[in-house]
Amino acid sequence: MFLTLLTDRPAASWKRLLLYFALFTGALALRADLTPEAYAALQSNAPEMVTIEITAVTKTPQANGLQVDAQATVVNAVRSATNLKAGDAIALSYVQVPQPAGVIEPGLVPVVIKDVMYIAYLQGGPPPSAYGPAALGQSFVAQKDWPTPANPQPKGWADVGLKDVTLSQNGTQYFAAYEKPEAPWRLLTAGTPPALLNFFQSSADTPNVKVLVYRAGTMTAQNSTATLTIERAVIITNPGNQAVGDALWAVWPSAGSPPLPQPLWTWTQDKLTVINPFEKTIQEISLAPKADKK
Repeated sequence: MFLTLLTDRPAASWKRLLLYFALFTGALALRADLTPEAYAALQSNAPEMVTIEITAVTKTPQANGLQVDAQATVVNAVRSATNLKAGDAIALSYVQVPQPAGVIEPGLVPVVIKDVMYIAYLQGGPPPSAYGPAALGQSFVAQKDWPTPANPQPKGWADVGLKDVTLSQNGTQYFAAYEKPEAPWRLLTAGTPPALLNFFQSSADTPNVKVLVYRAGTMTAQNSTATLTIERAVIITNPGNQAVGDALWAVWPSAGSPPLPQPLWTWTQDKLTVINPFEKTIQEISLAPKADKK
């Protein structure tokens, strides 16, 4: 929760955050049973972090596993060593090697599926050369066309604006509300005023979910002049625009500082899962709204 950055323990939380940043400066020993932070480090070091939509897939059984060859279109490029940009067509090629007995499943690189959108962590290229996975079993993270830090406004979602979102304060705590001011959502800050950034709403053909992104605070990294900006997001469902959870959205360093591993958001029809590399946690948020109190 906000890197456990709650108003009752801000100082300790900042120190914990800095400690977890330090964990990523050294080499990680890779094992089959990788921890969330180890996967996050692999993703952070991948030369390519792009959102792609698969347009064709060919699967060919081979002696050493399943050969996967696919075509994809780049939807968004968060970073790209080969200068990929939205609209580029790329090829994927890799072998899905069966895991021996006793090896944990997350190490298995998934087979991509036609017409599915992924956040992809890749190496290789540039076109016409093919790209391959760079983060083992977390190289292709399927998306449900729902917002993620890498793709904030995907197809099927609209930015409804902030004009109808109200912000209130009670002591050092801040609250936001939409259409139901008697049931506000607490924003997890360090006791400083938050800044509302975006408010996304799903289209009618998906469950009615809203995502409010806000700037929760800043901090100065220890033994450095770098300023870290913390962004979080409130997850809201109907009826009653109830908040069902609050998750880390992004941590941005100041200009010129090394990039940081970012939270990994994965949606399903009934749940949001967020891998937080800084707290080394996996947060699950149910999208089923709580029953209104009578």
